[in-house]
Amino acid sequence: MQGTRLRGDFDIFHAPNGAYGKNPRVEGRWEIKTPNGYYGGLKEGVWSIVEDEDGAITVSPSIRVSDAQDREMWHGFLEHGVWRSV
Repeated sequence: MQGTRLRGDFDIFHAPNGAYGKNPRVEGRWEIKTPNGYYGGLKEGVWSIVEDEDGAITVSPSIRVSDAQDREMWHGFLEHGVWRSV
């Protein structure tokens, strides 16, 4: 799925599935909304986040979003702005 880069002061909760953006209020933190609609945060240093010239990002290692009981809700990769599940 092709992701959507959000810029400025965005609301991740009202963003389309597959959206991602750098949190303007918290340095080094990115907000994501997975292709199936779950929310998450990525902290630089825990993940390597590389921005392309066009603003798309590549994240490594993989992104795993889970619920409060540690049940996996989504697991996969975001590479050059494209989401891919494992």
